[in-house]
Amino acid sequence: MIVFAVLMAVRVAGIVTRTQLHSDETFSVMLAQRNPAYYTPLPDSTVLTGAEIKAMLVEDNTLASDLTGLYHVNHDDPHASLYYMALRVALSGLGTFDAGEVALRGGLLNLLFFAVAFFALWRTGRIVFGDLRDGWLVTLAVLATAFGTKAAVENTLFVREYQMAGMFICLTVWASAAICRDVSQRRPVPPLTWTAYTLAIAGAASTGYLNAFFVGLLTIAMLWLALARKNGRAAIAAVLAPLAAVAVAFAAYRGYFNFLLHSTVHTDRAFEGFVNVPATVFVNALFYHGIMLPGLILLGGMLLVALCGRDRRQMVRTCRQWWIPLCAIAAMVLVEYASLLRQERYIFPFIASAALLVGIILSGIDNRLRNAAAAVFGLYMLTMCPFTMPQMDYKWDAMRDSLKSGAVLYRLNPNELPQIAPALNDTVRYRLISASEDLAPTEPLPVVSRIKPPLDTIATEKNLTGPLKLYRR
Repeated sequence: MIVFAVLMAVRVAGIVTRTQLHSDETFSVMLAQRNPAYYTPLPDSTVLTGAEIKAMLVEDNTLASDLTGLYHVNHDDPHASLYYMALRVALSGLGTFDAGEVALRGGLLNLLFFAVAFFALWRTGRIVFGDLRDGWLVTLAVLATAFGTKAAVENTLFVREYQMAGMFICLTVWASAAICRDVSQRRPVPPLTWTAYTLAIAGAASTGYLNAFFVGLLTIAMLWLALARKNGRAAIAAVLAPLAAVAVAFAAYRGYFNFLLHSTVHTDRAFEGFVNVPATVFVNALFYHGIMLPGLILLGGMLLVALCGRDRRQMVRTCRQWWIPLCAIAAMVLVEYASLLRQERYIFPFIASAALLVGIILSGIDNRLRNAAAAVFGLYMLTMCPFTMPQMDYKWDAMRDSLKSGAVLYRLNPNELPQIAPALNDTVRYRLISASEDLAPTEPLPVVSRIKPPLDTIATEKNLTGPLKLYRR
């Protein structure tokens, strides 16, 4: 299929050309390998070379021991272990830390998840739009929108759990669409479909606790449909499936409920302020890194034509399952509201499902115009995809230049040192000062810290990465 081939080619090109990693991707490697350097307090008054610090980024355990350890506790309470287990398999044999190698292995793993997600959404499109004349063209427009944006491509390139979560969300949507089709047509739902739905939810729950927002909203929609069709059995199953899925997620990771048992800054400061949430979701993710201005104009025009046409009621027919993209968009808002850092990547898993809204709008356009509109919009998204490749530049060259002659690493947390480690000079010595030791006011070397050091004077202050800054006297 041409659409899949183009989308895959863009992703492969992005993966093989990567030379830098986000600090969270470095954390992925450390957590997948159960590296104690991620959480062990840094030693006092230690001098290490850049090469010695980089060596701390990789831990050499057997695959079996790492998978067993990840099953019990992963030392990362905000996340479950399923992705780390999969990544650990992909990292087998990684002896030294190499950004390009990590990006390649993690990217290839994500390509597998992308392919499954693409297939699942294609099957969903066949269920939801299959009754339309040339409904396959509407489905292709949805697929190009779902996986052709800058955000969607970055989702595959980023070595974190979001592409895996997106795959399970798409599988959940596929199973849900099949169930709702049968319930709507008053046909019995096969037990295998309910089982698939439960396992898909379990996968979504195992790759992101906040995915529960989407599952909860989808459950409400399915419960509403089942009660409207007076199908008590389906209503009960729609409630029991997520509960059974949580049990499966717990069976896959014994530390699954650690995020509730151990308070973290993410749980303590959840739902703080709503003011930046709409901008993150609608401006950054869906517009600027999504369909962009030409796509917004096209989509607005298609919606206007649909609302003024005689087939506008097609958009709200039960068979269109219009609630799926609305649940996805609402979940995006809730996830960002519950998140501490307001990062776009937190809502990457829901972008593909939200793209079904394009197909629903197209379904309301008269047959004579629908095919042309679907072809134009799909071609636009597919053509724009290669030109919107995310620039995953994390300023490593600038950091290397600033730290090439040495530095004092002042009162860093264990997981802050890995954020600058890849940019250190292998042969230069760096001094670590812990919280139990103070810094000389006349320290001549530049100082890396998240807090302002007690220097006599500070001539320059420069952002490095994350919360870390570089200070010079």
